[in-house]
Amino acid sequence: GEGVLVALRTMREDPEICDMFKREESKYNKAIENLVRTEYAKFAQDGIEKSYIETGVDEYNVLTAKDEKVCSICGGKAKNNPYKLSEAIIGENRAPFHGRCRCTDVPNMPKLGKDIDEEYERLFGDLLDEFAHDSFGINLKRRK
Repeated sequence: GEGVLVALRTMREDPEICDMFKREESKYNKAIENLVRTEYAKFAQDGIEKSYIETGVDEYNVLTAKDEKVCSICGGKAKNNPYKLSEAIIGENRAPFHGRCRCTDVPNMPKLGKDIDEEYERLFGDLLDEFAHDSFGINLKRRK
């Protein structure tokens, strides 16, 4: 009734009550933003995992933002790299590890050895021949 209307008018005019509502609204908006960011990160990780499976990636490394804001949770996870994709569990060994987590992961790539030239030759030799020839001033000496 009329009492509720009077109370609402009074609250609108009271700066302390208005400030209280603004603070609560700000907390509510931040909570929604945290939830959306975290859920988006989970969806992104699902897509990354599918691409890993399609391309034959078996292991991944946790990648942090590498700045002063990296928390001990994320820093600790990155120290334990690499992880097996078959054992990946979001929140345990796969980002996001907590709300507003900025981590992601990258494929664990093997160290390139001295035989990298042979591997490139195997993968790209014909393509290199097509583009690298004397008319461009490039002369590749192919291994036979």
